Amino acid sequence: MSGPLSENHRSLTDHVQMRHDDENRVSPRLAAILADRAQPDLADEAPKCLTGSQYRTLRAVLAQVVPHDIPGLDLAKRIDMNLHSRAGNGWRTERLPDDAKAYALALDTLDAASRRDGASGFAGLPTAAQQRMLTTIAEGTFVRPAATGLDAAQMSDWFEDLRSDAVRLYVAHPQAIASIGYEGQANGAHGGAAFEGWTDAEIEGTR
Repeated sequence: MSGPLSENHRSLTDHVQMRHDDENRVSPRLAAILADRAQPDLADEAPKCLTGSQYRTLRAVLAQVVPHDIPGLDLAKRIDMNLHSRAGNGWRTERLPDDAKAYALALDTLDAASRRDGASGFAGLPTAAQQRMLTTIAEGTFVRPAATGLDAAQMSDWFEDLRSDAVRLYVAHPQAIASIGYEGQANGAHGGAAFEGWTDAEIEGTR
């Protein structure tokens, strides 16, 4: 997640810094984190964990799960980087292997199921067919194409993890934060004490 900031991302980073400098609302550490998240992903960088075909399938899945128009935000790349660095969310269901293996097996299973339907892979299916397959996975009714790969329960567990990963990475981006009007990042530059979110009050002499 590196590269020169576009003007759009630079304005977002400047906005975060302005809030810290002028309004004393965002701590320096958090301002730096948000600025790093705003850096556009390198479009031509090869995946570090997944294979090329798995990466294409992941992109197609994410286009259905979290469609967005944030320039420079590549959710597939960020998930692949997290898998490579093992920067997961710290838990998984007992039916799944570790995150990197689960993603690889699930994406291969999707491609195999798509070839059963005559496509070259999941990315080659029409949008409606992709949506139908993902719906069966979410509902736990997916029929795996062979004895190998993940079964319906495992695919459902993986798809829940993928949705969690994708949404978490999306809403962490400064432009997504701005688009929904979220103000939780305004934690104050000195421990956040000035922005605790409540005021003292007395009711009939009792605090």
